[in-house]
Amino acid sequence: MTLQPIIENAVKYGLEPLNRPGLLRVFTQESNGVLNIVIEDNGVGMDDQLLRQLLQLLDEEDSGDPSSNTARRGIGLQNVHRRIRLMFGNGYGLRIESSRERGTTVVVAMPLPAPGGHQL
Repeated sequence: MTLQPIIENAVKYGLEPLNRPGLLRVFTQESNGVLNIVIEDNGVGMDDQLLRQLLQLLDEEDSGDPSSNTARRGIGLQNVHRRIRLMFGNGYGLRIESSRERGTTVVVAMPLPAPGGHQL
C-alpha cells in the first residue's frame, strides 16, 4: 500500500509519455537507523513549478481541487506521506526530486525497527 501509488505515478506520468525505453528502479538503503525506499525513473520528469506544487500538496490539510493535474498526481502520494508521518513522526515521509527530461526520484523514509523490536 505504500509503494503502489508511487510506482503507479512513476509509470503513468513519468514513463508512459516517453518516446524511448524507460527505466524504473526500486531499491532500499539504510542510513543512521532510517530505511530509505528509493523509487526512481528516467522518465519525462517535472518542471520546477509542478514539483513545488506537488511538494506543497504533500503537507496540505486537504488536496484542494481534485481535478487539477497536481492533485491527480499527488493525492496518493499525499496519503502515503501523511500515513508515514502519523505512524513515525514528522522526521519521516516522502522526499521528491525531479527534473524535466531526466526523471523523478521518490524516497520513502521510515525508521528501521530497533534490534529485537517489531518489524514494520
